[in-house]
Amino acid sequence: MKQLTPETITNLIYGLAGLVGLVVIAVVVLGKLRGNAQQSEDTASQLLSNLQDLRQEGDISDAEYRTIKAVLGAKLQQRVKDDQNKG
Repeated sequence: MKQLTPETITNLIYGLAGLVGLVVIAVVVLGKLRGNAQQSEDTASQLLSNLQDLRQEGDISDAEYRTIKAVLGAKLQQRVKDDQNKG
């Protein structure tokens, strides 16, 4: 059986430290990506809510509401597809 030399132990420690560093970086990056996705969903929800308010107040007609909602829906679906293709 081979004996562990101080050099081997040092290399092992550096390797483990590098691995831990990579895991930490991966966790931070994933957290940011998930945060951006959640923020996008919140923004879409807010837009739809504001759009409904405008319709209820009479600032836009039902036809305008449906048109804007359809366009927003299509753009959001495209964004989701693009995000899935990137990830």
